[in-house]
Amino acid sequence: MSDQAIARHGRVGITSFVLSLVVLVTVVALFTVANVKSMRGTETWLSDEIVGWLWVAMAVLALVSIVLGIVGALSKSSNRTFAILGVVISLATIAVSVALIVPGVAWYFTG
Repeated sequence: MSDQAIARHGRVGITSFVLSLVVLVTVVALFTVANVKSMRGTETWLSDEIVGWLWVAMAVLALVSIVLGIVGALSKSSNRTFAILGVVISLATIAVSVALIVPGVAWYFTG
């Protein structure tokens, strides 16, 4: 066996990863709910507000996950796998969400 110490996964990196998964699942659920309500014609002002504010909350959590992931990735004493995965998943979730929301908002206002 070698004399190198095995680096353990850092708590900050694991937290970033778990937060990014929570954000991903919640954003997918929000898009699904919004799409189903729109297709059925059962959307109301209140339901649109709730979905919108929940998406904003998920965007804030994604940013927290990105910051935690960067902090975890810069840590020299721990394994960086979960930290990097947390950053990548959060960035991908934000990018896909924006790519889906912007055309929808543009279509809504141009009618």
